[in-house]
Amino acid sequence: MKLTTEQLRKIELEERISRIEDAQTRTRVKIEQLNSAKVELSRLQVVAEKSISNKNNRLRGAQQVQAQELMKLNQQVTMREKQYQKLKQESDITRKDFNRDVKILKQERDDAIEKNKKLEKEKMELLRYGGSDNSLVKGLLMGLGLGILCIIAFVFIIFKTPLLDNTLCTFKVNQSLCTQMKETQKLERYNNQ
Repeated sequence: MKLTTEQLRKIELEERISRIEDAQTRTRVKIEQLNSAKVELSRLQVVAEKSISNKNNRLRGAQQVQAQELMKLNQQVTMREKQYQKLKQESDITRKDFNRDVKILKQERDDAIEKNKKLEKEKMELLRYGGSDNSLVKGLLMGLGLGILCIIAFVFIIFKTPLLDNTLCTFKVNQSLCTQMKETQKLERYNNQ
């Protein structure tokens, strides 16, 4: 069977149309795949942007916290430096005062040593040239005697205070003191019975 050119053309056109339709179908499938890929890409982009935004927010929050902590630490360091400077100044003042006091004490010590040497020298001269009157020995003995008398008088006053109080009461020097003493003596007698 012989096909005519028209039929051949028709078949050719049908084949061509069929190929075009196949190409269109494939193109539509690819377009649909591209559209779904585009939608998925948009969704992923939104997710990525949200993730980046969340990350940035967390990072900003952490940076703010770190900045606040750094500010606090800087304030503490500044405060500590001020305290250190103040303590250093006080230490310098104390050191200067100490050095001044040491100089004064050294001077006083040197003066005392010098004075002691003079006294020793005078003592030696007195012992050497004291002569026959022995005034140093007499002075020492008189001082010793007066010291012993003072000690005896002190002991007597301590132990005989009630006797002194009674004497004062008889002369009525301090009436309220006498009244109190009499009441105390009555209480002591009553307690002893």
